[in-house]
Amino acid sequence: MSVLTEYANFRDPIGLLRRMIASRDPAARAALVRAAGTVAMTPVDLALLPFERRRIRAAKPSPHPILFIVGPPRSGTTLAYQVLAHFLPVTYFNNLTDLFPRSPLSASLLFNRWLRPNPDPFHSFYGNTAGLAEPNDAFHIWNRWLGTNRYEVPETIGADARADMRRFFDAWRTTFDAPLLNKNNRNTACVGLLGDIFPEAYFVEIRRDPVYVAQSLIVARERVQGSRFVRWGLGSSNSDPARGPQGYLDDVCRQVFGIDMALQAEKRRLGLHRFVEISYERMCADPAAAIQQVHTRIWRSRLDDDTLRFDLRPLPAHNEITIDGHEFEQIQSRMSDLYGHAGALGA
Repeated sequence: MSVLTEYANFRDPIGLLRRMIASRDPAARAALVRAAGTVAMTPVDLALLPFERRRIRAAKPSPHPILFIVGPPRSGTTLAYQVLAHFLPVTYFNNLTDLFPRSPLSASLLFNRWLRPNPDPFHSFYGNTAGLAEPNDAFHIWNRWLGTNRYEVPETIGADARADMRRFFDAWRTTFDAPLLNKNNRNTACVGLLGDIFPEAYFVEIRRDPVYVAQSLIVARERVQGSRFVRWGLGSSNSDPARGPQGYLDDVCRQVFGIDMALQAEKRRLGLHRFVEISYERMCADPAAAIQQVHTRIWRSRLDDDTLRFDLRPLPAHNEITIDGHEFEQIQSRMSDLYGHAGALGA
């Protein structure tokens, strides 16, 4: 996949590049370096492709589950991904795979042994992490079956694509002999599809106060797209500048609410037993408890409490007002109306 294709979802890629450099954020810089590295590694990626195809064709069904982290963008899913990947006995798509979009499995087998963990494993920049060993959303993998539009997903995919997806994930889990953990916010809109393709899958649902999710999305529009009127994230829509702040406030609140309602509908259809609900706020206050919650549900056992609590400290929840106070109050009012009306309808 070309760098241009990868950044086609952003209104102003050059402006985004400047903002990422200006941020001096290590995860932002790492994302830019990987974008260039993907081009440089293309000959190696192509050389590994025949081995990748043979390995996938030969894979047997895996006995291990898949754990999909789901939730609206800016709800804490990346932090949950980092925390769970660091402590659970799982495999996951790391940033190295981003350099080898055609042959991520073969490249991981060759190069993972040389990787070293990031000394700051719980930092990210809008879903990007630093360090080749750290978790990656893996759009470069999911795009094979779901397309390159990060904001929308196909309602269904064909039988051949389903079978290909199944073979790839079987090959990955069989090769590394472990459950697979992945976070990709776009997959929140694919819960039903993924649940049907992978009956062994569980969904770790991250829930954050929707008022702060909406606020964070507004800030993300400005920092990533350069304008609060330009959409960003799953289920988003561009806002009419003629409406002023009223436009983007309404659109972002409806984005958060719409994602949540669709997810809850699929949750009821698939069955609550396939979901582990994690509060973002409680996870930040006590990350060890969140890890235990997931491990107990999936593995039916507990991890060593002493080890977890020695290595983990409370994490900043970032639930403070970062926009104009009046706009924040408007978000609160809109969210109250949306969820209150949904409750009245029995949603």
